[in-house]
Amino acid sequence: MKKIKVALLKPHTDAGKSYGQGDEIEVDEPTADWLSKNGIGERSDSSIAEGSPTKKSK
Repeated sequence: MKKIKVALLKPHTDAGKSYGQGDEIEVDEPTADWLSKNGIGERSDSSIAEGSPTKKSK
């Protein structure tokens, strides 16, 4: 499944790890859509190749 980079607009916890506003995480497309629809994050780029790390912080 392709991964989408999402820049967080507010603090968020994903898979038990806390991220702050401005952090960038990589999630699957349905999660990216959910984060966007709920005002938690916005897509910061289209996609990442499968097999790359799934989470990043700035």
